[in-house]
Amino acid sequence: MAESRHRPFAEHPPSTERSLLALQPKGPDWRIPKWYPINDQQYSAIHSDAELLLYGGGSGGGKTDLLVADACKEWENPTLRALLIRRSFTEMHNIKDRCAAIYKPMGAKWNGEDHIWAFPTGAQVRLGFMKENGDVTHHQGIPFSVLLVDESTFLPEKAIRDLLPWLAVPNPQLHRRVRLATNPGEIGADWHIQALLKGHCPIHNPEQSVRPGEIRRRGAAKWGDGVPIPLTTQFIPSLAKDNPLYGQHKIDLLQTQTAERRERLLTGCWCALTGRYFAFLSPDHRRPYAEAGEQWWYTFIISIDYGFGESWAAAGLYCITEPNPQYPEGQMFKIAEMEEKEMGSVDFARQVCREWVEPIKAGGQRRRIVTWYYDPAMDSHTGTGKSNKQIMDEVFQQYDIPAIASAKDRIGNAQNLYNMLKYQQVVVCDTAPKTFNSLNTRMHDPKKPGDIKKVSGDVMDDYYDETSYAANTYFESPVKPKDIAFLERMKSMKEAGATDHTLWMEQQRRLLEQNLKQDDDEPIYLGRPHRKRILHR
Repeated sequence: MAESRHRPFAEHPPSTERSLLALQPKGPDWRIPKWYPINDQQYSAIHSDAELLLYGGGSGGGKTDLLVADACKEWENPTLRALLIRRSFTEMHNIKDRCAAIYKPMGAKWNGEDHIWAFPTGAQVRLGFMKENGDVTHHQGIPFSVLLVDESTFLPEKAIRDLLPWLAVPNPQLHRRVRLATNPGEIGADWHIQALLKGHCPIHNPEQSVRPGEIRRRGAAKWGDGVPIPLTTQFIPSLAKDNPLYGQHKIDLLQTQTAERRERLLTGCWCALTGRYFAFLSPDHRRPYAEAGEQWWYTFIISIDYGFGESWAAAGLYCITEPNPQYPEGQMFKIAEMEEKEMGSVDFARQVCREWVEPIKAGGQRRRIVTWYYDPAMDSHTGTGKSNKQIMDEVFQQYDIPAIASAKDRIGNAQNLYNMLKYQQVVVCDTAPKTFNSLNTRMHDPKKPGDIKKVSGDVMDDYYDETSYAANTYFESPVKPKDIAFLERMKSMKEAGATDHTLWMEQQRRLLEQNLKQDDDEPIYLGRPHRKRILHR
């Protein structure tokens, strides 16, 4: 490690230049033959005391090279077991080349059958892949003290969490650690932002985001479901302009990209996710719950995507407002959401009814819930037993809520939901934050043009599915009760300056209508009470 390449360390720079962080390391001066850090960011990262480090943010910051070096920095310890993973082996050519360049001079041998670099000391660095959640089984049962993930935003949160139980340190001299290196964007960017960046872009919202280089205590960072991360965490940004091996030509090439991609790759902006399906969504699209103007007599529907085990059970509560000139069918507001994992279908249905159906609203009435939508797959049978749809329907029938199979044309549903969200036919309220995050992070499926990429085992995927069912299945507009309509009309007349006599006449007209109100199939009675004539229709 050539000390001449280590530039002087600076204090925290101004907020506009926080991505140019250089920290004085506290750990030992790691020396790896044939490798040295190219900038202060790599030097700070290789010496980081944090147990979980997010490194990168822009293109060309030396992310992959850092992971290869970090994996072997304890190569003299025979108990070192490091796991370096990416989405697939076909994407690991650069990693393999860098491993060979750094590890071979250290005496390491490549075992192609087990994908392991074995050092003369007994230390090992294993290369692996994990494209989907199910691939975690390839790595479970083999403890490792170091987990390094290249392009970690390509993976859902669950994939990383499922690996952490195997993070173990058999020797107290080893540093237990997780290293994530990536650019912003892709399907897993949202959980990186929420868990490791305080939910805000460090470039455009530095005051709300984490301070670059600051090591946060264990439990300060939280997973998407609110569970504390039991590791100290740190974020160190690194960009192409920080890489002395790249000249201006590299910067010029990055400048040729689209505006969104250019900002992401050059500045490390986490605001926009490349490849988003609903790219038009912005924080302004999430509306306050008060805008729904919920009334008990509105039309309400419940949408459910039930899963057990690897999948989740997700449900949404929607209300449809009165028709108006802009929205002749009314607007659909998502006002509540619910998720459970490994909860039986009957218990989930009971919980939905307990929280959304049973409560008495203003006016002394329950919500007018007209139906619940279900995924047609819930009506599949195994053996001769009841389907999950039938089990749950028995609960909803106690409240006279019928079931309707949802529309399930993935591409058609996605396109229709796109238009309904864009023109605010469907609105997500701030009382359904996970649904908004789900929609904001859904990605195009490159293998199925027009479709949304499926992410098995991710609750965000289940929230999208049930929202899609609600938006794409038939719903009816509410009819305002006549008593409420009359009171509103009287209030409007009074505000417009109507006299007391006019208001009294309106009240008498309303009473007359109520007295004459009869079913269409009944005859109308005319004349005095003691002598009625019947006029048949």
